[in-house]
Amino acid sequence: MKDKVIVQTAEIIARDLNLSPDFSEQGLETLEDIKIRLEPVIGHLLDHEFERLLQVLYRIDVDEDKVKEVLTYSTPGKIAQEITDLVIERQRQKIITRNRYGRS
Repeated sequence: MKDKVIVQTAEIIARDLNLSPDFSEQGLETLEDIKIRLEPVIGHLLDHEFERLLQVLYRIDVDEDKVKEVLTYSTPGKIAQEITDLVIERQRQKIITRNRYGRS
């Protein structure tokens, strides 16, 4: 049985990054599964659509200081991975908060 928070996290990530619906529908049972599917998307945005990546990070409210830290101090090969982690964690926090307090 799929974890409800993981399913909702995948759905909100797909929506906010304007990904195809199959992103959140196929075999995503753990946060690691989401990370494996999302990291190439983040890597593409990082390399080819940096402005769009920054807009997405701003829109989903990823902590700006954490993003700056990753961009400044991480090795180039790890930036996409670390930004992916930030996106997943932020979206997961949103889902947990919404489930706890209800949607308003």
